[in-house]
Amino acid sequence: MAGKLKKSSEKKNAEAASSKAAQEDKDDVEEITINALEGVKANVEDTVENTIKEIILEYTNSGLGNVGQIMGKFNKEHKGKADNKLVSEIVKSILN
Repeated sequence: MAGKLKKSSEKKNAEAASSKAAQEDKDDVEEITINALEGVKANVEDTVENTIKEIILEYTNSGLGNVGQIMGKFNKEHKGKADNKLVSEIVKSILN
């Protein structure tokens, strides 16, 4: 009987170790995914910012009064490529 208890205990320990390893693997995958998504987000924001800078160069007197025009041109050329809130924030940060 002691042998069966020992095997049962060993099996439980092995299952617990396996479960812990699986959770650690899952956590690692989540961390890698989050890091990758943050990198993609940063890349998109940089691309949007560079595009906005190019559009701003087309206006000789660029100021906060041109925000609507700049956003309109961006949206016309890049419809659905970036959130308008992000575009607005970037435009205003560049023009300030």
